Amino acid sequence: METKIILIRHGESLGNALKLYVGHTDVDLTEDGYEQARDAAEYFKNEKISAVYSSDLKRAYETARLHAEMRSLPVITSKELREVFVGIWEGVHVDEVVERWPIEFGVDWRIKFGTCVPPEGEAVCEAGKRMHEKLLSIAKESDGTVIVASHGAAIRAFWCYLGGSEPEKWGEFAPFPSNASATFIGFDGERLVPIKYAFDEYVKNKTYVI
Repeated sequence: METKIILIRHGESLGNALKLYVGHTDVDLTEDGYEQARDAAEYFKNEKISAVYSSDLKRAYETARLHAEMRSLPVITSKELREVFVGIWEGVHVDEVVERWPIEFGVDWRIKFGTCVPPEGEAVCEAGKRMHEKLLSIAKESDGTVIVASHGAAIRAFWCYLGGSEPEKWGEFAPFPSNASATFIGFDGERLVPIKYAFDEYVKNKTYVI
């Protein structure tokens, strides 16, 4: 497999730190988040990278930018790499979400994950499919190793979708990836191939918030 994708979750965001569900809401990284992003960039500095892609949201873009600047590459942004859109949960504190949507959040999001459809939001399983289609397209047009910066729930949904399990079992299949962790995917010329999920040994100050 000559083509490899290093899929990196953004560093801790302001939404993460405040325990808000932000989805498509555009927020920056925290100071800790920038430090986590620098940890990732330092760890992968000797990788030969042919392209850098990112969600068009700032927290992912800023994570990707460090890798791109090291190599004088542009960051290619895409809406298809965005976080799961969480509808009316956007900007809402996790405690309020727990109280007001005990089934959608407490069962579907937290336990089953793949069956969750946030009110007026995007189905998690559809987000996994969206991510798979975009990453497959990136793999087909790439040569060598590429870095892609995206978001926690979107990366988890993609990994579960790639694994082929039923959406109601996604909660058992994989946890949420930690901030600035890397998920490795190969490409055999036709299909994406899972290699390693949520590797984060290089991150000094780990956060697992979602």
